[in-house]
Amino acid sequence: MADELENVLCISKYIYMKKMNENRYYLFNKKNKKSYEFGKTEATVLESMNTPLTFAALVQKNKDKMGTEQLKRFVDVLEKAGFLSTSVVKGANTITRIKLGLFNPSKKLNENSKIVKLVHFILCYLPYVFIAIGLLSLIHTHNNLFQILLSYTFSVKNVAIAAMIMFLSTIFHELGHMCMALYYGVPVPEVGFMFYWFAPCAYADVSTLHFIKEKRYKIQVLLAGVYVHLIAASIGMVLFAYEPGLIFISLPLIVINLSAVLLNLTFYLKLDGYFILTTMLEEPLLREKSIMFFLKSKSDEFKKENITNKFLYTACGFIAIAYIPALVSSIVLRLIPFLISITRNWF
Repeated sequence: MADELENVLCISKYIYMKKMNENRYYLFNKKNKKSYEFGKTEATVLESMNTPLTFAALVQKNKDKMGTEQLKRFVDVLEKAGFLSTSVVKGANTITRIKLGLFNPSKKLNENSKIVKLVHFILCYLPYVFIAIGLLSLIHTHNNLFQILLSYTFSVKNVAIAAMIMFLSTIFHELGHMCMALYYGVPVPEVGFMFYWFAPCAYADVSTLHFIKEKRYKIQVLLAGVYVHLIAASIGMVLFAYEPGLIFISLPLIVINLSAVLLNLTFYLKLDGYFILTTMLEEPLLREKSIMFFLKSKSDEFKKENITNKFLYTACGFIAIAYIPALVSSIVLRLIPFLISITRNWF
């Protein structure tokens, strides 16, 4: 620690800080993708390191806020947490999840931005209008959606278009989360692309939802992606009904986005549906607690749980454990005939 204090101290360029209220500050480390909260005193000391200075200068600058020994401990905490330019920080990427942060929307947008207000209005008030229009279009069309869907050919062109639609859908999904979170006054420190289990998709960091006091507003932020998919599927229905020549676009729009709605509303993966459920139940570690209960239901820790909780933990724990093997098996069984059909079309 003594050697570190002899170095010039400066806050890392990867740190983003936002004042939430008079006594609470939010910080995000772009390097390890972790979020932190500081009090006013700690945040003020950290801000004093925006320009390089020695520890002696830091003590002099903050003598009315922290004593020398307290500052030593605080600098040590900052160093270990990766807040200083001299910190060695391990990146957040893993083999199954590689994130590429593109920009910080909170630096340019807030709850008063016109685009944020517009997206909030569309996602809060118009999804069911779009769905009604889409369903009415299907009712009045002579085209049979299910028959055409069954005869859909998996050509290279169609697969490429479907993949592009899926990728764009995830982008708008995350932008929906982003705008809704910003509307309710919480920062979104990063938006970007990632490879999740080797599949490309977009992401928006909305880990700041705990700053929103109203539960219904938290749920609206979590439902934003689902609303985007409902609107996209509805547009696909209208195209299917009135533009038969665009079936190669309308069918993927409908199928991919309705499938995304169902997938995101499930609770057995940590997607929107899971976080909606944990928000409603006020149980942020539902999956972990359910797996533990399923494996150790007779332990003293769980004996006092009521019948409703025991049923919930048992169901969630069983599905959480069984889902991944079942999903992998299903994908393999579906992928084999798909690859065979693609190979036949090529040769």
